[in-house]
Amino acid sequence: MPGYFSEDPVVTFRRSVWINPFWEDDVTEIVDLMGDDRVIFGSDWPHIEGLPEPTDWVTELQKLPLESVPKIMGGNVSQLNERTPA
Repeated sequence: MPGYFSEDPVVTFRRSVWINPFWEDDVTEIVDLMGDDRVIFGSDWPHIEGLPEPTDWVTELQKLPLESVPKIMGGNVSQLNERTPA
């Protein structure tokens, strides 16, 4: 609905949301949609939907550019701890 929003809603979503994929999700597709600066590592271990060794998930990141891995495995989450005005 052009004109209803001051900014493209997709741009707003990408700026405002971080995604923590489940281990079975296609992380390459998520990075393609959101950018590697909006994907973060997390784990539900020891719950059933988590991996027994949560950091084994890093093998899924081998399909991505090398510089994306440290961002996803910890660098991006630092932005969530910064206080910013609304």
